[in-house]
Amino acid sequence: MRYKGLLACTAMIGLLSACGGGGESVGGIPAPAPSPTPSNNSLADLRYSQSFANDAAAMSAVWDRATGTGISGSAKSATMAIAYNANTNGYSISVDGYSQTFLPADQTSTDDYDAIYSSNGARLTLIAKGYDNNIVTQYVRMGLLQRNNSGGSTQDTELTSFTYGLPTDAAMRPRTGSAAYNTQAFGAVSAPGVEPKAFQGSGQVDIDFALGVFSGHSYLTEYGLVNGGGASGGGIELTTVGQLSSTNAALTGSAIYGGWDGTVTADLSGSLYGPSGQELGATFSGQNAGGMSVTGSIVGQRDSTLTPANLSFANMTQQQTFYTRMSEYSGGNLTWQNSETFLYSGYSSDEAGGQFTIADKVAGAANFTTYRKTFNSAYYGTQDVTLELYQPGVSNTELPLTYASFGHWQGSLPASYGGAVNSRWFVYGFTTPNYALANRTGSASYEGIAYGTGLGASGQRYDLNGTSSLAVNFGSDTFTGALALSGRNTSTSDLVDFGSTAFSGVINNRSNILTGDFSAGGAMGSAIYGQFYGPQGREVAGTFVFNAPQGGAAAGTNLSGAFAATQK
Repeated sequence: MRYKGLLACTAMIGLLSACGGGGESVGGIPAPAPSPTPSNNSLADLRYSQSFANDAAAMSAVWDRATGTGISGSAKSATMAIAYNANTNGYSISVDGYSQTFLPADQTSTDDYDAIYSSNGARLTLIAKGYDNNIVTQYVRMGLLQRNNSGGSTQDTELTSFTYGLPTDAAMRPRTGSAAYNTQAFGAVSAPGVEPKAFQGSGQVDIDFALGVFSGHSYLTEYGLVNGGGASGGGIELTTVGQLSSTNAALTGSAIYGGWDGTVTADLSGSLYGPSGQELGATFSGQNAGGMSVTGSIVGQRDSTLTPANLSFANMTQQQTFYTRMSEYSGGNLTWQNSETFLYSGYSSDEAGGQFTIADKVAGAANFTTYRKTFNSAYYGTQDVTLELYQPGVSNTELPLTYASFGHWQGSLPASYGGAVNSRWFVYGFTTPNYALANRTGSASYEGIAYGTGLGASGQRYDLNGTSSLAVNFGSDTFTGALALSGRNTSTSDLVDFGSTAFSGVINNRSNILTGDFSAGGAMGSAIYGQFYGPQGREVAGTFVFNAPQGGAAAGTNLSGAFAATQK
């Protein structure tokens, strides 16, 4: 149990500690070029003095020493320099105006996991081995610097999490394929009125090098710094999402920390490390509206025994089950088995489904893959089913989507049940993780398409298509938009222009879901439901239902379907 001594309030246990130049020419003979400065090939075998690339993030916290609880805390940006001196075997640290050298004589403990230094009221922990998974990274390490200032009944603590090492050169950054990294995380969290805690845990980060996105998850254990109790499970976890730079090996994104005392969405920055991106390191810090603050680091090592997760439709390498949404209150499942094989399970018993293969593929609408198959339903007997899936990716000539998609299930009931034709539009894809957009501010616009079905009061049926547009205000968690739809009568082929209908609503920044209704066609049941997709919400898709407004073409026609849009 490595947490003991990793973090502590000074009043109870102790300080925070860790679970070339040019030459001259003489007589026309050029001076020899200076020898290149030697550098280390691995952090596990430091032979030369070297300044290391790094990322750092910080947290300021005020603790009540009498009660052993947090008073306040705030996340801070941090700019750090860290260097190793081969002559003294010491480390020099500077961060935001503070500087300190830590020498071997300052070590208070060392083992295979970490080395701990204490000097002039500061504590430095350099972690060499994963506390939970025992991984030993060669090119990147993580550390924690603590500085305390105690006075009266309070303790002011500055915590700086950092990763440092030998980053991957831009030219050597992998640009094809994907990889899974075995990771470890470590840090601290503080909230008003409760015991401050350390956390540690292990997990996996997956990177799609071609698309330049990453996503990861760690299960954590929190340890109280005063009473020493531990807690895990129940949503104590770390989710990381973001992008890999197209020009170098930098990682940027968000870390969503879920702890016993709440959730914090933090900014994350890091890099790939090693000659060809064998390892990764990143740091994060953030705070929520309730005063809970967190800072931490994560490092990882590429592991060929792990299977990289699918992160987008652009690089599907294994079976994936998607939860489909027909509305805010109904959903089903669509399982991608390969590019031509799907399993469909609907919301209700009158939606016959099962496996659709290439043998069931038929000609259909442009930019859709269409399947047709007959199923025998235990409740409704024989049912002829058509499944249309909007094609993601660059092969789509209308709207190439990377993370979101939608589809249409249609089935006809037998004559004994009235022979009615049922229609269900649904959306699915790689949803934006919970809380990932909680810190996003400003506004964004999305533009895309819409498809659906229209049902007239006198039995007319229309195939709908058109455009969708949304304006999102992340500051107020609201959105507005419009659908411009036209429909072709399935019996007469007449085209009806239903015009542009506005909608508005609110965003749940926990689940990244959009809900609202339409300003026209004010019959009950008017609704729009959407979801952000992709690591950072670059796409949005959803379903809609409303009645064509009075005074317009085919007034009263019930219009329902799905839309998808990309950020502009």
